[in-house]
Amino acid sequence: MKPSTALLVYAGGTSTARTGLMVITKKSARGITLAPLDSLDRDVVRWLALLESGESGAGAGRRVAASVLADALRGLPAGIKRLVIVPQGPLYRVPFQALPYANGVLGDRAVVTISPSVSLALAYAAEPRTVPARVLALGAGDTGASGFTPQSLELNIERSERGNPLAPLLAAADEARAAASWGRRSMSLTGTDASESALKREARVPYTVLHAAAHALTSDQTLGANWLILRADDADDGYVSGGELAELSAGRAMVVLSGCRTTGDFGSRGDAIDGLVAPLLARGVRTVVASHWAVSDRWTKVLMERFYQNLARGITTAEAMNNAQTSLRRDGVPARFWAAFSVIGDGALTFTLGPAAP
Repeated sequence: MKPSTALLVYAGGTSTARTGLMVITKKSARGITLAPLDSLDRDVVRWLALLESGESGAGAGRRVAASVLADALRGLPAGIKRLVIVPQGPLYRVPFQALPYANGVLGDRAVVTISPSVSLALAYAAEPRTVPARVLALGAGDTGASGFTPQSLELNIERSERGNPLAPLLAAADEARAAASWGRRSMSLTGTDASESALKREARVPYTVLHAAAHALTSDQTLGANWLILRADDADDGYVSGGELAELSAGRAMVVLSGCRTTGDFGSRGDAIDGLVAPLLARGVRTVVASHWAVSDRWTKVLMERFYQNLARGITTAEAMNNAQTSLRRDGVPARFWAAFSVIGDGALTFTLGPAAP
């Protein structure tokens, strides 16, 4: 592990049990005892609801930060600039980089990556990876006619309070084109071309990055009931399950899920990463970028454009996302539009614009 990195590992803490937090750096390790994580659930839910509604949620956010981060950060050397966090319970739902810190947010203090496990975090730290950038980007702004609808699913996905979950994404095509403009021999598929059939066809091509600007449907109740929604055609209904997406993404270095709630409920069962993310990591995708709540396609396009511009400078995926989010925040954009996305897995992954070094 690099001297500039700290690993924060949360464990236990349900019901009345205290929560353990291990803070591990290259030179030291220390344990901290925190309140039961269950006691934080109300503040976490309130903070996320306020952020998603466009409010700052500063009060609730400060309570969460004081409970789970203050002691850890107080003892960290100033040279620690990267945090790899292994959450537990309700903390899986927290976009840590947006937590209040000093006069700003945690992302001002350090670049944040979420890891599903200590073993994976240490494995990535021991074997840093740089890969050539080659992007397959899908902009499924209009899913088209399909006989397979959310209402036809046996699972009831409760998203009605947010309006039509499959309303057109007017900025999706431009976002896909921007993603594909980065890297060599990249491809963007938009409109009727952004189909499940096209994804299956292109899966044989050795793209290192899959970027999907598309709707997602996720379940808070049933494990594995998650779909990425692409264009329907005569061959396929456009509903790509998490398992199917993982099979089609095997071997990719990074998958960017640029849609609403692509993490699912992200740890609602308190023991694992959820949504469309878990199967991707299980199939060896090193880095997944995914969202915690319903996002704006307009502002997500801007965020992703800046993300890829930062990656083109050769910095890590976590730094690229942190810098993109910071730039929007400093432009006065509410947290609702920039804070939803987390980098999960290998936040130290970097890309080259040419062939990989021998």
